[in-house]
Amino acid sequence: MEPGYYFCLATTPLSENQYIFVATPLKKGNLMIDGRIINVSYTMTDKDRKGFTDYFSGENYNVRLIIRDEIKSEIGISDYRGILEVQHGAENRKYKVHGRRY
Repeated sequence: MEPGYYFCLATTPLSENQYIFVATPLKKGNLMIDGRIINVSYTMTDKDRKGFTDYFSGENYNVRLIIRDEIKSEIGISDYRGILEVQHGAENRKYKVHGRRY
């Protein structure tokens, strides 16, 4: 598996590899939605005491990855829980997600 952040819907086990969002260390993201892969680029991170929010945009999509829970393992792998917000024109979708950084 390539280094990066991998997120599935909260109801899908990570072991199934059915990702809705993947972000690479090179600040590129892939949003898998409606049977398409949408390429988005990282724009910024906003950190606060509750966690952080990463912002991505591209192909007329704006994506916010809102992370509130991070669990670090002893071997350097972090698990996350949060919300993925996707805006495309007037359409806004929110997904509960969980993921892992490899």
